[in-house]
This record gives sequence, C-alpha cells and structure tokens, in this order.
Amino acid sequence: MINNPVSLVIGITNQCNLSCKFCFNGKHAIKYSNSIKRGVMSLATFKEILCQAKGFVSHIELGLFGEPTIHPYFIEMVTLAVNEGFSVGVYSNGTLLNSEISQQLLQTGLTSITISVDGMTDDEYEQIRSGGRYHIVEDNLKFLLAYRKKIKKNLPLIGIRSVLFSDTLDQKKIKRRFVDRLGVDFISFAPLDNWNGTVNINNDSTSFTITENRYSFNRCEFPWMVLSVNWNGDILPCCDDYMGKNILGNVNKQNLQSIWNGKQLKTIRLALKSRSFNQIIKNTGCASCSMLHRKSIPKKLEFNLILVALRETWKRLLDA
Repeated sequence: MINNPVSLVIGITNQCNLSCKFCFNGKHAIKYSNSIKRGVMSLATFKEILCQAKGFVSHIELGLFGEPTIHPYFIEMVTLAVNEGFSVGVYSNGTLLNSEISQQLLQTGLTSITISVDGMTDDEYEQIRSGGRYHIVEDNLKFLLAYRKKIKKNLPLIGIRSVLFSDTLDQKKIKRRFVDRLGVDFISFAPLDNWNGTVNINNDSTSFTITENRYSFNRCEFPWMVLSVNWNGDILPCCDDYMGKNILGNVNKQNLQSIWNGKQLKTIRLALKSRSFNQIIKNTGCASCSMLHRKSIPKKLEFNLILVALRETWKRLLDA
C-alpha cells in the first residue's frame, strides 16, 4: 500500500467562460473533445466526496477541467470543505472574481487562490485567453490582495500561474509586475500540455506521433501523488485526462480509498514505472500525453506538489 495522495483535485464543473488557445475548451481542441458532456457537480456528490476524503487526504483543490467560480454553489462548496477541516486551494482564471465574490471567498478560510494569467496587456491576454480582459483580472487580483489586508488575514495565499509558451518568456518581467508591484505571494510557471492528447497545438512539446519505434517514456508522477474527481463523479488518476481515458470508477458507486489502492490504478502505476511502450499502450490511456514525452520529470507537477506542501506548512505555523 502506498502513501495517501498529497492532493485531491475536484472539478465542480467542466464549463468555462473563456476559450484559451492551449486548452481543451479552446479553438485548438481536437473535434471529438467537443462531444464531451458538460455540467456542474451536484451538492450531494460534493458532500459525498468530502465524506470519503476525510482522514484520507488533507488538501483539496477546486479546478480540474473548468472554471470553478461558474458553479452556482461555489462559495458554499469552499465553505463546506473548509468547515470539514480540509486545506482548500482554488484555481481560477480570475475573470469572475468581482468584489462581492472575492469578499465572500476570503471569509471562507481557504488556504490559497491561484489565478491563471498570460500576458500583461489586454491585447496580449486576449490572444491567449479569448473572451477575457487582462485589466479586469488585474483589478480583481488587486481587490483580493487589498481586501485580505483590510480584514487582517494571512490566508489565503494569493498567487498567479502562467503557461510557458516558449523559452523566451520573460519570467523576470512577470515577477516584477505581480510580486514586486502588486504583491502576490507566489508565481508558478507551467509548461504547455496537450491534456492527454486532447489539444493539438503546432508545437513540439504538445504534438506527438506515437509509433512502435518509441520504447521509452518519461515517468509521470501523478498516479502516486494526486487523485481527481470530475464533475459527474468520475475518478481519474491525474489532472490531465480530460477525455476520461483512465476512468477508475465513480465516487457515487466506489470509495476513493479503495480506488487509490485498487488493482486498476496499481496496473497503471506499474506500466508508467516501467516506461515501456508496450506496457503503457496495453495498460493505460496515457501514451499520447505530453507528460510522458518530456526530457525530464514534469516541472509543473514537481513545483505544484512542493507548493502544496509549503502551503500546508505555512498554514500550520499560522494556526499554531
């Protein structure tokens, strides 16, 4: 039996108000991804997840395949999770975090808010995140930081996340804007992903042709570290399997802990650990995922898991 997951990622919806060029909700998503059923998680399913997760995981992230602030019970769900004793992080594009929602959110007691931002002008932002406006996101971010200061709270930690579209991305410029000028607590940079073969971008890091000549894959750490639950209750071994190629069960029918220690996930772990073409093709739905085709262990996963650990430590220190 392996250790419990570091984080449980819950997708309370797979709907989004933006159409980002690198995303399965965007124009570059391959055609069959448009046939995916979309919806929002019921409160009953969410409560069932919390019930099963108690004593199994300590950290919950709301995000996965959609924009969580769209959900009509978003604030209620965050409050429920916090009141059950979980450390809660929220991933959002920040466009809908107006002053009213932000005030409610900061009063819930959550641990962290990560806002996805790409570009630092309206023109740059809209080229990447169609349907959004950079100045609105920045204004919302400023309000979050100012209101947290006003109510004299140390939490939630508030940060941003940007996608590394190229090696030439000026990370120092982003740091100056968001850390030095605005005062966010952290910045994370994530590589482009193809969401397990769902997004086809004309870039070597996200488009792959799988052939029998490829016998070696990079090892992905997701199935050892995280467990994800989609809006309909489907349980997944990672955060990138948008098409549900590796559905392990459903939280309304199976238990999270039994899935985590179950035969199917063990088989996936063994196949990924082997890095064998034949084993991965035979036993997983992961062969076309960009996570397996990088030259090194995915820095996105490595950084985010470290970040979760740091947030947990910071929270314990503040509560002491």
